[in-house]
Amino acid sequence: MICPNCNGSNFVKHGFVLGVQRFKCTSCGRNVTEKTFSPTYRYRHTIHQIRAAVALMLLTNASSRTAKTIFSLFMGSSPSNVTLWEWTHKFKDRLDIASRSFGKVQAGRIWHIDEVFIRVRGSTSKKDCSYLVIVRDQHGAVLAVEVGHRRDARLIGKALNRAKKNAKQTPAIVVSDEFRAYPKAVNKAFPKEHKRDNPKHAHAHFGFRKVQHHNRRYKLSNNCIERTNSFVREWTHGKRGFKSLESAQGAFEAWAAAHNARHAGVEFWYKAFPQ
Repeated sequence: MICPNCNGSNFVKHGFVLGVQRFKCTSCGRNVTEKTFSPTYRYRHTIHQIRAAVALMLLTNASSRTAKTIFSLFMGSSPSNVTLWEWTHKFKDRLDIASRSFGKVQAGRIWHIDEVFIRVRGSTSKKDCSYLVIVRDQHGAVLAVEVGHRRDARLIGKALNRAKKNAKQTPAIVVSDEFRAYPKAVNKAFPKEHKRDNPKHAHAHFGFRKVQHHNRRYKLSNNCIERTNSFVREWTHGKRGFKSLESAQGAFEAWAAAHNARHAGVEFWYKAFPQ
């Protein structure tokens, strides 16, 4: 244990705080506890309670009020529904770091991209809907999510740039449907001097399409991303919309991290929220 104030390592016991042993640094007099070095420092709830609440919010389609009721019944504590929602935003970076350690070392070279209708307050569309653009590889890992009020090349380009940054590489093939904004967004997101280095853009939706790229033949379809879209629709069904684009962006980034580590089981949650 190292003092966060002076980096000292000499401590003496100095009473208890809420049942937790308190220590005093002999060099600077700073009081610390074991919880001082945990991700839930200065939180009234234990890390076990926060871990369970975030998992309940991200792994089920329960609304925040329903999650609050379930949490109160089984955890013996009753944080507000707003607190449960804020926890998913505050710890999304920790979830993302943990999910990357459980994911593949390198993302796949075939990317699939598609959009999903979501509800965000302040939408300017006629049907009061906004859009979520999802980029995933052929292995099922979500590389990027991007939300916006308009479905255009700018929103799609932002999603591709975010995926390129997260994957730290460019794809060999980008598969999408026949929406007219995709070719412009792909060409702008991956500018190359040599045409051979540009990723191949393939239009393939429900049916399979044969694509040849760099002397290799692929049989591609965008049906795989529809499965990911169904997970999104199921998860957002109980949320009943979002208050802003920032809130939706943070929520979907946290969901993507939990989705990418879905095969890791409880080990992922204990790595994201260590004791």
